[in-house]
Amino acid sequence: MYFLRTFFLGEIAAEFLPPKKQTSRNVVIFCDGAPGVPSKRTLMKFFHAKGYWVIHLRYRGTWESGGEFLKISPHQDVLDVIDVLPRGFVDLWDKVTYRVQPKKIIRIGGSSGGPAVILASRDSRVTKVIAVAPVVDWSQLGPWETMDRFEDFMTTAFTHVY
Repeated sequence: MYFLRTFFLGEIAAEFLPPKKQTSRNVVIFCDGAPGVPSKRTLMKFFHAKGYWVIHLRYRGTWESGGEFLKISPHQDVLDVIDVLPRGFVDLWDKVTYRVQPKKIIRIGGSSGGPAVILASRDSRVTKVIAVAPVVDWSQLGPWETMDRFEDFMTTAFTHVY
């Protein structure tokens, strides 16, 4: 099994796996935290074996995606991906166009991907949300948690990724 790749809206890079039965309309979308390394292959294989479409997106401005990170809320990236699913998206290797009319959409987000999935849960198309260790309170920042320090760390430790 190999993972397919696409760009949603020409900017949002993603790995995906269609289900074995093309009639399946259940979708799982994975949302990483930041910083982080996109590595959800085990979970993708698990849900694929259960018959789901699986999509692991890279927010705009991160890991091969175009755009500027945090220019817009990462939850909007997920909603934009959901918008594209019925219109179709192309596997970059085989140039096959896939379309899915989602019946059930599950979003799974960890760390700072948690707020992205929680905020997107307000959309009626999202069936379930799983937030793993979500960051939900930025009001009590410590001296080492400033945005300037975060930006410095990201540009130093993750050069050309964010």
